[in-house]
Formats: sequence, structure tokens, C-alpha cells
Amino acid sequence: AYNQGFETGTAFQVTFDNTSANSTNTVTTYSPQFNASFKAQVTQHLLQGAGIWVNKRFIYQAMNDRRITDSSFRQQILFTVNQVESIYWGLVSAYEDVQAKERALEQSTKLSADNRKQLEIGTLAPLDVVNSDSAVATDKQALISSQSNLNYQQQIIKQAIARNLNDPALVAAAVIPTDRVSLEQLPEETQPVDDLVQMAFRQRPELEQAVLQLKNNEITLRGARNALLPTVDVYGYLGGSGVAGTENPKLNCSFYQGVCPPSTGGYGTALDNAFNNSSPDKGFGFNITIPIRNRTAQADQARSLIEYRQSELRL
Repeated sequence: AYNQGFETGTAFQVTFDNTSANSTNTVTTYSPQFNASFKAQVTQHLLQGAGIWVNKRFIYQAMNDRRITDSSFRQQILFTVNQVESIYWGLVSAYEDVQAKERALEQSTKLSADNRKQLEIGTLAPLDVVNSDSAVATDKQALISSQSNLNYQQQIIKQAIARNLNDPALVAAAVIPTDRVSLEQLPEETQPVDDLVQMAFRQRPELEQAVLQLKNNEITLRGARNALLPTVDVYGYLGGSGVAGTENPKLNCSFYQGVCPPSTGGYGTALDNAFNNSSPDKGFGFNITIPIRNRTAQADQARSLIEYRQSELRL
């Protein structure tokens, strides 16, 4: 048997059957007996399942799913790059903060030393020296905290860009950024704001995925509505059959008034009779199936409609 479906809602089926039978029954005419038959039938859907669009809807959805996957991959790349950039600029900020804390400690240490000299020559009160020493201690504490944050940021960026941190040299190596936080004013954007917004809409992966998902739900909805239609099919078929064989040695010829039927040949004869139109089987007709209260299809259509509206709201 061979079955083939087509995008238009057409179904083609052809069957070819052959048998060979041996028998010791006294009423069996031929032994061995050969039977050959074939039948080809074409069926065309007219309502439910008719049309290229309905039968290729799963292919269309699969193509959209592939585009959604590509968009999700691009979105993940954007997220990863943005995340690594944020980690990097966090490292730059921590690196510059350590330098600022070092300069602050250097200045407070120099001020404390100058105050002690002034205290020795009697031009400064002891309380001022205590205050300057307290400032030195505060700056040391701030520097230690800043250095700890810098080390933390270095570990984060190592984890982001390295396969693993098992290498002792990688663990001990310092990550020194090559950029600095700039206070230069950025040039003003020359393009109109509306054009920039539209460009953002076109390049936004989430919007692209939402639009494709909306299209998929629309395809599902149209397929569910098609399932509500009655089934109307037209069909035509053509077939033939042939029989041949050798006279059964055990045959009781009394059933044939004492004259046994002669042998008619072998398998080739049966095959020829099947295709020579000597005993054709052909016809055409139509089938109509109208489900009463098709609740399953109605439920599918209602669910598809709700999913389509949800996709519209997400978009």
C-alpha cells in the first residue's frame, strides 16, 4: 500500500495485493490458487482540511518558531554583552575609587604629620592632632573597603570571561582596566526622536518574538476555525482483480457434473487479468460528515481565540 497527501487537501492511495494458496480440500477448485488485485483512489477535501494554507500551517509555525529561536539567541547575546560591559565598568569604577582612596589617605597622612610638627613647636592644639589621626584611620578603613570591592569586581569579571578559575596564576593575576570614566559631554543625537524610537522597535528582540508568537497564534486560530467546518469529500477509485491456478488434484469433480474445470495458468495469468480490465472495479462518490455539537472543536477554537488575544495584549 502507498499513501500520499498533498498540500491542496488531496489524498492518494493505491493498494496492490497478491496471494498464493495451496489446499487439500476436495471442494477447492485450484491448488495452488493465485489472486492479484489492485485499487487506486483519490480523495479531495472540499471544506475541512481543504487548501494549501490549512495543510501547511504547521510548516509556517515551525518557520516562525525557528525565527523566534534566532531572536532569543540574539537577545541572549545582547544580554550577555551588556552584562559583561556592566561588570567591566563596575571594575573601572572600583579601580578609580581605590586610587581616589589612596590619594585621600596620602593627603590625610601628610596633614597628620604636619600637625604633629606644629604640636611639637607649640603652634597647634593636641585635639587637632587627634582629629587628624582619626581622619587617617577613617581613610585607611575606606581604602581597605575599596580594595576589597576592587578584588570582588576582579573576581566577577574573571568568572565572566574565563572558562574556569582553577589556574592559580589566573586567580592571583590582577585585572587592570584600560579605560577611565570620562566626564566629556557626548555629542548630541542628530536623528529625530521618532526615527530612533522606530529603529528601537525594529531591533528589539522581545518585540520581534511577540510579533512572531502573535502570528503563530493567528495560524492556530484559523486552523481551529477550519476544524469547525463539516467534512465534505469527493472521491474516485479504479481497481481490478484476477484469479488463476492449477486444478486441485484432490478436487471432487462430482460438484461440477463430473467435468473438472481446467487449469487457467499461473501467477502471470492472475496478474494479467488484474490489469487487463476484464473485471474492473471503478466508481466515484462523495462523503459528508456533519458533527452534531462539535464541542471538542468549539473548545479548541475558543482556547485559540483567548491565546490570540493574550498575544495581542503582550505585544
